[in-house]
Order: sequence, then structure tokens, then C-alpha cells
Amino acid sequence: MQRTIPVDRSIRWTPRLDRYYLLGHMLGAQNSDYVVFVTQPLLIRLRQEMQQTEEPLLGLLTGRVCECPDTSILYTVITGASAAQVERGKEREDERLTRELAAARERDIAVLGWYRSRPHLEVDLSPADAYLARTLLASPWQCGLVLATDGDGAFFQYKGLARRSYAIPFHELLAAQTFRTDGPRHTCVDWPGYETTDPIAPMTEQEYRSRSSAAEDPVYEVSSFTERFFGRIERRLRGR
Repeated sequence: MQRTIPVDRSIRWTPRLDRYYLLGHMLGAQNSDYVVFVTQPLLIRLRQEMQQTEEPLLGLLTGRVCECPDTSILYTVITGASAAQVERGKEREDERLTRELAAARERDIAVLGWYRSRPHLEVDLSPADAYLARTLLASPWQCGLVLATDGDGAFFQYKGLARRSYAIPFHELLAAQTFRTDGPRHTCVDWPGYETTDPIAPMTEQEYRSRSSAAEDPVYEVSSFTERFFGRIERRLRGR
């Protein structure tokens, strides 16, 4: 899908503590060339879901894979989440996610990564999450989102060359109808582990409620994609 990259209506967040992603970018090998965008409604809904249940969250992130026609920059827009219900003691998490992936492929849904909740956020992924990242969801356009019940959060990718994961930058995507060219950009992100140089202000309670039920941006809503499109991208990354 070709769409102009929406940096002009987003907030760019970078990891505050773990700067390994900078080294990973310089090393290049197995590092994602994709810029990650995530919509505000999805971030709000996942936070609300985490607050409304005592069960840990686990599921797949869905959305769009795009290419900017002006700059040829590859980027992803995460717009949705599909929960994977795991019965404790009866089924491993990777088994359930494998079935979720198969179901998504049957419905031609683009899987952009995975998400889960944990009591606390660590700088590195847990061994179980690292296993998911390097076995099930290791494509260059896929990442992991870990939300901590203590209020923190981070997007992660696993780097096979270094055999470790690292937090990555992401863009919080504002809706076109709420974007203001003057004044600070209103954010729903307050993760201690991230920082931004963009002028920001916290969302008001009214904005928070309205965005949680907002319809997705029609430009990036989930729809079918073809293996040929991804094959073209993979060949491009391999230099073919």
C-alpha cells in the first residue's frame, strides 16, 4: 500500500533507558527498516482492557504495511489487536498464537506483531517473549508490544545477531480530525521508559474517552493484502 508517511501528524517516541536500538541500526543486519506507527485508539483500548481484567493480555497486532511514494520509506501502521485466549496448564502460548496466525492468514489479515501485559517492564524481553519474537513473528515488519500494569510500556524487536531484544522507537499516530498545527500535540502515552522532543500535552479526560471509541482512520483500516506484495518487499530487502 502506497501512502505518504504520516510523520506530520504523529508524535515520535524514543527509548529513554535502552539505547541499543541505535547500535542495532548501525549494525544493520536483521534490524528492521520499518518505521512503526500505532493509532491512539488502539493504545487507549489496550490500556483499558488491561485495567478491566486480572488476566494477562496476549494477542496479535494487526494493521497495514505501507511504502511512502515520496521517500520509499517502508513503515507499518498498527490499528488493531486480536486477543488469543490461553487456558493455563492446557496450552502453551506459542501454540495458541500459531493458531491465531493461521486464522489471520486465512482471512488475509496483516499481522504486524504481538502484544502482552506483564506486572513490570524489563529492559530486555523475557525468555518466553524472546522465543515468540524469534520463532513465530520474526519478519522485519513485525514487533512486540509489552504493557506493564504499573503504567510502563515498550515496543520491542529481537535481534538475532546479538541474541537479544531491544526497545525501538515508535510514532503515536493522531487522527486527522484531531491533529492541530498550532500548539502541543495531545498524547495518551505516559510511559516512563520513553521520551520525545515533540511539543506535547496530556489528553484531557474527554479526549481520552472520545478517542477510545473513535473509528479507525479509513486510510489505514485493515483490509486484504497479497503474498506477492510481501514477496516484493522481501526481495527488495535481499537486494534482488
